[in-house]
Amino acid sequence: MMLNKEIARLKDVLNTLIAKNADYAEILKVSRELDKLIAKVSQISPKVQKNNFTI
Repeated sequence: MMLNKEIARLKDVLNTLIAKNADYAEILKVSRELDKLIAKVSQISPKVQKNNFTI
C-alpha cells in the first residue's frame, strides 16, 4: 500500500536527520509528518489490517 512506502521513506529520512544531528526544527517537521501518516493508518478499516497490513 502507498502509505506503507511513504511511512518507510519518512522513517529513513528521520533516522538520517537524527544521525546527522540535523536542526531540531527539521527533525520535528519530519517527525510530525510521520506521526500524521501513522495516525491515518491506524484509522484504516479492520479488513485492510486483517490482510497483514503492517507499518
